[in-house]
This record gives sequence, structure tokens and C-alpha cells, in this order.
Amino acid sequence: MDYLYKKIFNFDILNRLDIDLNLYTKDKDNNNNNNNNNNNNNNNNNNNNNNNNNNNYNDNYNDNDNDNDNNNNKNNNGNNITIQLAGDSVKVFKAFIAYLEKQYPIKEIYDVPKTILFPEMSKLGVFTSTMRPISSGKWMYDLIPSRTNGLNFGWAICKTKEKPFPKLLPKSYTVVKLCVKKLSIPRPDGIIFTCTIDATNKYKPKISFFSNGKEISREEITINIKDIDNDDDDNNNNSSSNNETITNGEETKNDEPTIFYIPYIVLESSVAQPNFGGRPLAFKIKGFKPIVEENLENSNRVQYLVSVFLRVISSKEILSIYGSGYRDILSWLTPILVSNLTLYTVESILVSSFYQHFNLVDDIIEALNLNLTESLFISLMKQIFSTITIHCRPTPNSSTKPLKLFFRFLQNNVTLQYFLLDHNNILILDYIFSRESVLVSEDNFSREVRTTSDFDNNIERISIQKEILKFCLTSKGHPLFDNDLYDLLKSWLVRIVNLELNHEKSKASGKPNEEYPFTFLFGLFNMLAEYLEPFLLDEKQVDRIPMSYLVAKEFDSPNRQRLGGVLSHLLKTSNFKSSSSLIDSSTAAAAATDQTIDNKTLSLLEILINLFDISICKQFEKIDSHATTLLHYFFMGLTHERLMKALSFEGLRFRSLKKEISEEMISTDNIWLMFRFLVRFLNRVYLHPNKDYFNYIYDHFFSTTISVFSYFSVSDLSLLTNPSNLRTTITFISLLFRANNHIVDRTVSQKVLLAIAELLKKKNFLALVHNLPSFQPMVKDLFINLGTWDLTIFTILFDASLPPFLNYIEDLFQDHGIYLLKLLKSLFAQIPQNKKLIHLLTYLSKKMAHSILEDETFLMITGQFYLYIFEKISLVSDGGKMKFVKLFYKLLPSIYYFSQYKPKSKLSFAKSIKKIELDEILKVLDELPLNGSNYQLPKEKKKSQQQQRIHQQRQRHQQQQLQQQQQQQQQLLERNEHVDEHVDENENEILNLLNEDDDDNNDDISDSFRELMITLLENLDNDDPSSSSLRLPSSSSSSSSSSSSSSSSSSSSSLSNNKNIVESDKVLNPIVRERLIEFFKSINRLNDEEEKENKNKIITTDEEEQMCTICYSSTEDTEFLPCNHRSCHHCIILHLLTKNTCFFCREKINKFYYIDGSNDENNNNNNNNNNNNEELDQINPNLTIEQQEIEQQKSIDLQLSQQLKLHRNRLQNS
Repeated sequence: MDYLYKKIFNFDILNRLDIDLNLYTKDKDNNNNNNNNNNNNNNNNNNNNNNNNNNNYNDNYNDNDNDNDNNNNKNNNGNNITIQLAGDSVKVFKAFIAYLEKQYPIKEIYDVPKTILFPEMSKLGVFTSTMRPISSGKWMYDLIPSRTNGLNFGWAICKTKEKPFPKLLPKSYTVVKLCVKKLSIPRPDGIIFTCTIDATNKYKPKISFFSNGKEISREEITINIKDIDNDDDDNNNNSSSNNETITNGEETKNDEPTIFYIPYIVLESSVAQPNFGGRPLAFKIKGFKPIVEENLENSNRVQYLVSVFLRVISSKEILSIYGSGYRDILSWLTPILVSNLTLYTVESILVSSFYQHFNLVDDIIEALNLNLTESLFISLMKQIFSTITIHCRPTPNSSTKPLKLFFRFLQNNVTLQYFLLDHNNILILDYIFSRESVLVSEDNFSREVRTTSDFDNNIERISIQKEILKFCLTSKGHPLFDNDLYDLLKSWLVRIVNLELNHEKSKASGKPNEEYPFTFLFGLFNMLAEYLEPFLLDEKQVDRIPMSYLVAKEFDSPNRQRLGGVLSHLLKTSNFKSSSSLIDSSTAAAAATDQTIDNKTLSLLEILINLFDISICKQFEKIDSHATTLLHYFFMGLTHERLMKALSFEGLRFRSLKKEISEEMISTDNIWLMFRFLVRFLNRVYLHPNKDYFNYIYDHFFSTTISVFSYFSVSDLSLLTNPSNLRTTITFISLLFRANNHIVDRTVSQKVLLAIAELLKKKNFLALVHNLPSFQPMVKDLFINLGTWDLTIFTILFDASLPPFLNYIEDLFQDHGIYLLKLLKSLFAQIPQNKKLIHLLTYLSKKMAHSILEDETFLMITGQFYLYIFEKISLVSDGGKMKFVKLFYKLLPSIYYFSQYKPKSKLSFAKSIKKIELDEILKVLDELPLNGSNYQLPKEKKKSQQQQRIHQQRQRHQQQQLQQQQQQQQQLLERNEHVDEHVDENENEILNLLNEDDDDNNDDISDSFRELMITLLENLDNDDPSSSSLRLPSSSSSSSSSSSSSSSSSSSSSLSNNKNIVESDKVLNPIVRERLIEFFKSINRLNDEEEKENKNKIITTDEEEQMCTICYSSTEDTEFLPCNHRSCHHCIILHLLTKNTCFFCREKINKFYYIDGSNDENNNNNNNNNNNNEELDQINPNLTIEQQEIEQQKSIDLQLSQQLKLHRNRLQNS
């Protein structure tokens, strides 16, 4: 017991007074109660007299009253305290009082100004009546605004002739000059202003203004001595600004008026709390001190009392063992503690102890409630709630502990009772659910961009706010009150909606209400939406408004509350499923809704819709110059053109959002809230696309969402991968993939593909992307209209080289041969020179050679491509030849794989390039070095000595490697192993014929590929083939076009006449080269055999008439309907890859079928085509025209894939 008392009181209280250690026993509790009542009362009165002196200057800030209550904290004077002690408890009480007065005395009474502000000079401002005037030094004060309609604050420079200079405000004084800042910010919940004055030189004071500790303005005032000497100015409140300034060294005369400074605050219709030092300053400015400094004696005294109080509370179980010891100590300790509290110590010490001891909150409240009178307890709780309310403001240095403490108070019946009775409880909720920190600049007010740690703190803040909202909506409240937390919260929400809806009317009547900021309204919408999600039908997404139903109805813009009524009606009626396609139409779901949706939920849904409408409209009014009402125009069912004109969305696209981000107008968490909502909104629209607003959604909302995603992926990638945000990220990525081929606007489509490309470049996204359910459909959709961007995305995915993707595309090309044909045609059309496109072509030549070389159409375009390269090497002059020779070296791996494939049919790669000029090709191939020696053109200039040294070092290193490789290969040959068995061992050498930089060999997508994307983006809008990349000739005039394309490609690849074709570190394996030479020489034998066959072959006139009039190289074997024109199957397949009209009459092709072969085969083919075209005829007519074209293209692709299989089987069978 002795040890416990030492620990509690921090001194040996029992042994000092020689008190029996068994003082508190169960049998001695009440023996001497009556005998000691008088002594107790006398001691109590003495204690109150000793501690009453520090209670006359307590600030009492009413955070929400416009009158700023001026009553000092008189309730802590102890006059109503009655302490009853038992037995030797009186000795403990006396010993504690003696120790307290000796160790923690209060020596001085500070003059603390009252917080009342009244207009002593109504035209000039409002001054504090008991403010201590400042004549010199550095001083500061805080201003905590709630509303800033015409708020003026600063300093007033005054003069007086009172002698001696008074300690309080002079009875007679004149304002010489004013230095003020006028602000008007709607509900600046996250701002605390600070105003400082440096009066070291009283004639040139420096005044600065701060917002959340950051300086926003500074002024240096020069006081004219003539204004001071002029006695007439003593009765004039206006100062002269045209007088000359005095010098720094000039001294004032003895009869000169005294210059002093006082805070100047004009509220007008604003609400703000000044803090001159009565409570701790939120932001301390170095070198400045508050007008009223902290009473350190009182703070030390309260710190000791609070620590003893907390130690008693924490020792409750042990003290309770010794009878009434716990209750007796608290009975006299609690009043002593409260009698010494001031507003400063309540905030700095008492409330801080709440933050640090959450586990003791209930016991602390219980002790305060049981040992204080009702008036004292209510007064103390008022100060505590006022402090918590201020601490809940989202300033940059704010913590989430005040929110947690407020939540704990709501769960305590005692504090909940006070909160429900407080007439300011609705206003307190404004600060509890406030959002955003605002940084004020000199000319405008912009939300500061938060760091990652700030954002994480704000995420925690939002999560606590959600818990508070849910608790209020589900709590039954206090058992003694009819109104519970639900009614209070609902009244608060209704009040917000009414204020916003009636703002224009109030403004017209001359009594405008303060508007709530967008972040506050949108934050409420999101929290309420998440709470209501389980009560809605469609995949638990509350923002999925029944749009198609509302489009069909007339929307009354003045009465926006009708939206909530419409939604409520839809949820309550049983036949709502036929009204909207955006709500689940199942009967079971409808029945479940009727059972779960109650009147409370319906009323909350109505509030929810209003919050959505108000907040979104407010944001668009903020961004755009037009006062648009989003839902009003959207639900009117306007056409796309009228809708675009009404909303002026061109100003709301990426340019506007980018401007907001660059000017720091919106914070990171605000952008995330908007991004999360838009993702869910777009995801919902995509599930049930409606042709009336499909283009509107994707061409405009989608553009903004992609811009935000790109911003996050560059500025804060960890935000997208945060576990709490991962669901939204996955939804957006899936949305990107699904929407890739469903966007009509070309600009938006490019942005979608660019976003996908940027996404795939992030290494930590690759595994996530490959595991999405929408990934494989997205890859498949790339081949619907395989353009430049689609090829870019596919190349990026291939470059990542993840096994699941490679396995999937191999299966995809097996089932849909037409996709492989599209890919090859796109590759060959661009003449791939980038290393990743080369690697893609090499991979296809190795893995898909059986599909490419076993089909006439595939073989035809493949042969044309390589033949084109070979012809360029043979025919182009030396200047252009270098480029094609280097390209030829890059293509050697793919040529090698094609040359080594043994086809099952009569087709072969060699036959497709039989017109090649072999001599020049063999010459170039022979010049490819085997031992690392350089091949140089005769006209090449000599390299510098430094370059020669570098090449010599590389040569020596590669010679060593080649010697090792040749030794290994010789060992394999000596074992008589077949060469095919070790082709894969040479695969890396083949693929790395032209090794890129070391960075390019990493698994990540290299930075060099970004150059390709930029090039593609620049060339997208170029219709001239010569301006983009090398393309295959399509007519007899291809020579000139290819020549121009050669020059442009030459410049883009940065090749010069003086550059080596083959660098020293790029060599060819000797076995591979020998095989390639043998392959090219075998082409001569094929030409000789073909000449012999042509001599023996007689072509009839009928056969000549059946030749295809498009290519004149194959017979007409395919007929297309309804026009009955014919061509070879090669031409029609290649034509239908991009177009669906007839070659000759331009009529739309509905059917096509193969007309050669047996009757059974012909009949089966016709049946297959008819079945496929029946599917084509069954395309949903409700889709947009563009969507119908996409579906038609899918159907054509399916038919073409079947035709390819048919021709391949026919060739193999023949």
C-alpha cells in the first residue's frame, strides 16, 4: 500500500504523516463520517480559496456561436465543491494540499483578454476591450475560421496621449493605420490563419499573414510622424496616407503620442475564433510569441494533478480492494483538478491525456460524472467537445486521435447524453465529417498536393468517419431520449441538402447561406453510398442509377429531389424490372428488395441522390465557366450533338483536369475519390450499354478517368497498388481491356491504348494483368481491328514474355487462324525494324511455322514480304542498300526457322521466294563475320583511335567466346548427334544476332520502346504511307512509294552512310550460316524444276478465263453474295480483314463460299457459311452502328478462320 501511494502521488504521503498503512479497511469506512463533515467543509473552503485565483481568466470559446460567448470559466472556482472524507482520509487530503501548494504554487495572475468582440469603432473594426496593448516586440495570434464571408483580420496601429501608458486598452486612442487581409473562402474547414507583427522598429512594423503555418503575405508599414504630431488627428479615426515617412534614427519627443498595436478583426457575416494565447497555438512561428503567454505555473500544477488522477484511475482495481479508497480519493481529487483547469490546460493537458489513454476513457468520464456537480460536468464537457471539434479540422498537422475520441464518446452513454442535448451537435458534425486541407496563396486559394504519408493519414481519417456514420445510422441511441443518433444524423443530412438546394433563393433574398465545398459533399456521398450498397440490387453498387428509366421521363430541374423519389419508387414497385435495364430483373432479387428496403433506407437513398447531384454539379461549376447541371442534361435524353453542346465538355477533358493538377487546385485524395466513383460509374454503364448515352459516357467520362489513372501511374504508383485501393484499380484495368474496341472516338481510343501501354510497362502490374478475367478477351479483341496501337499493345505483352500469355496466344492462333493472318499482315506492312517487332516475328516463325507455311494465303504474304526485302538489297543503290542489308541481318533468325521447316503439303517457303536474285544475297550473307572481324563498306571513313581501341577489346572478348562455342559444337559433331537436337542451344545466338544494349535485355519493358510508341502516335494521323514506316508495294507504282518510304525510314532509324552494317559484337554462328547458304542455293534447283514443269504443262483457254481478276495468280474459287462476284480465296480473305464490301460493285458482302471441290465438300461449306451468316443476321439491333459493325467483323473473322482450316485440310489431303 505504501508503494502504491508513492506511485500515485509521487511522494511518500503516508509515512510523512505517520498514517496507519491499513487506513482503508472494509470495517472502518463510515465510523467517523459525521464527526469530520465540518472539518471537511472547512478544508474544502480553504482549498477553494487557494486555487480560485487562477480561474478568473479562462477563455470560453464557443466554436459555433456567432456571438462568441464572453463568459470566463467561472464554473471552476470550487464554490460548489463539497468534499466528504472519512477518518484518516482528512490527513491524506491535507497532506496532498500542502504538497501541492508547496511544489506547484501559482505566483502571478495574468491578464487574459476576454473573447468577446464588440464594435467600439463600428466603421473601422472590432477590438477586444481588455486587450493588453503592444508597444514593441514580436507577437502573434491565431484565427480559426468557420465561415469567411468578408472576414478581415490584421493589426491596427494606434496612438494615445495617456500618461503613463496603461496596461490595458487606453480609454482614448486613435487608429493611425490599418494593415488587414480580407478573405472569402466557403467553409474553410482545413484552415487556421496566423497574423504576426514585428514591432522592433515601432515606426516600421512588419506584418505577416500565414495559413496553416505557411506565409501567404507580408507587408512593411511606414508610419508618418506628421500623423502622430497632429493633435487634430486624435479625434479622427482615419489615417493619412500622403505624409512623408520618418527616418529610422529619428527619436520621438516627450510629448509625442505613444504608438501601440492591437489585433484588428472584422467578422461581418463570418464566424471565426481568435486565439490570443488562451489555448495552445496550432502553428508556432519561430521568434514570435502569443499576446497572452502560457501560465507555466498553472500548467505544471495541472500536469501533476492530471497525472495523479490518471494513476488513480488506472489503479482502480487495487484501490477498490481496500474498501472505499478509490472513491474517497476521487471525491476530493476530481474537484481539485477541475478547479485548476483553464481552457489552455483542458486542451493541452486533459484532452491530450484522453488521446494517450483510450482504454481509460470510460473510467475517466465515470469519475468526472460522479464527483462533479451537473453544472460543472456540463461546462467541462462543453470545453472538451469544443477542443475535439477544433482538433478534428483537417489541417496539415491534424491527427486522427480526435475522431477516435469522438467515436468513443458516442459509444459512452454519459457523453452521448450530453452530445444529444448540446444545441450545437449538428454543427459539430460539420467538423467531424469535414474533408480536405486548403493552402491559401497570395492571389487564390488552392488545395495543396499531399504527400503519401498525408494521404495515408487521410485514408485513416475517412475510414473512421465511415465507422462513425455507420454507428450513427445503426445505433439505437440513448435509452432516455426519444431522438437517437439516426434522427440526429438524418436531420443533419437534410439540413445540408436544403441549404444547398435553397442557396440561390437565399442569395436572391439577401441572406445567402454558406455553401458546402465539393469535397465535403462528395465525401458524404461516398460514405453514404458504401453504407447503402447492401440494400441495392445490381452487384452492390449504389451509384448505378436507373438511367434508361430516367431518360424516358421528363426531368424537372428545379425539383432535383424528384430523383430520390424515382429511385424509391423503382425499388418499392414489383414491376420496376421492365422499366430499366440497369437493375437486376430477376424475380428473386425483386422479392428480396421488397423485404430489405425499409422507409429509413428509402429516405437515405433520396438524400444520397441529392448529394450526388449537388456535389457533381458543384464540381463542374467549379471547373467549367458554364453553370451546368450534369444530371439535368444527362437525364433529359438529349441527342449526342445537343448533349455535347449543352455541357461544353471540350473544356472538361484532359486539358482542364491537367490544369487543375498542375495548379494544385485539388488534392490527391480528392482526385482518388473522383477516380473511384467514375470507375464504378463507367463499369456500370458498360455492363448495359445504351445507345442514347454510350458515346457520351465513353468519349468524355472515360477520357477524364484515363487522365487521372495516368496521373497516378506516374506520380504515385503505390496508391494504385495499395490493398485498400486494389479493387478499384483492377476494375479500371478490366474496364480498359473490355472497352478497348468499343470506343468510337479515335482520340479517346488512342488514349485508351496509350493507357494500357503505360500500364503494361509497370513491372508490378504484369502479373496482376495476366490474372484478370478480362485479360484474354481483351487480347482477343485486339485482333478485331488490328491497327497500329493494337499491334503496339500486343508487342508490349509479348515483350514481357510471361508464359501464360505465350501459351494463350498459341492456342488462340490455332483456333482462330485469321488472327495470326492479321498479325502477320500488320507486321509485314510496317516492315518491322524495331527489335521487339523483330523478336515477335522470330517467335512466330519458330512456334507458328506450321500454320504459316501450310496455308497458301499465309505463304503468299510471307513470301511477298521477304521477296521485297531481297529485291531491295539487289536493286537499291549503295545509300539505300545499307538500310536493307541491316534489316536483312535482323530478319535472319525468322528466315532460318522458315527455311528449316519441312511442310506436309506441296507448299514451301523456298517456292514463295523463288524469284530472288541469289548472287547478291549470298554475297551479303558471306560477308557476315564469323570471327568478330568488321565488315565495312568501301566508302566508310576511318574510326577514331578511341573507337578502334573499344572495338579491339570487344573483338578479343568475342573471339574467346567464339572459340569456346566452336569447341562445344565440334564435340557435338564428333558424337554424330543430329544438328536439330541442338538447334535450341543456338537459339539465343540466333535471337541475339543484333544484340541491343544491356538495358534492353532485361525482363522489363525497356525505355527504348517508348520511342516506338511516340513514333506511332505521331504517325497515327498521317494518311501518307511514306510518312510512317516502310510498307509493302500494292501496285506497279510501288517503286517510287517504296523509295520515299525508304528515305523516311532511313531517317527514323538514324542510319548513316558511314556506319557499320555489322558491329564487332554481332556475329553469326557458322552452322546457322551454312544452313542458310544451303537454303538459298536450293532455290536455284526449284527454279530449274519449275521451268521443266512449265514446258510440259499446257494451259487451256478455259483455265485462263477462270483466273482471279484481282491478283491474276490463282483461280476463281470463292463466290460472295448477294452480288455473285468471284475471286480467289486469297484475295477475298485478305480483303475481308479490313473491309466487308465487294471488290467490284462495293455492295456489302453477306455470304461467301468456296466453289471448288467435290459436291459434298461444297455442300458442307455452304451449310457452314449459312449457319455463320444466320448468326450475323441475329446481331442485336439495339446496339450502336459502330457496335454492330464490330459484331459483324467478329462474325466474318469466325467464317474466315473456318475457311482457312478448310483450305489447309484440303491442301494436306491433296
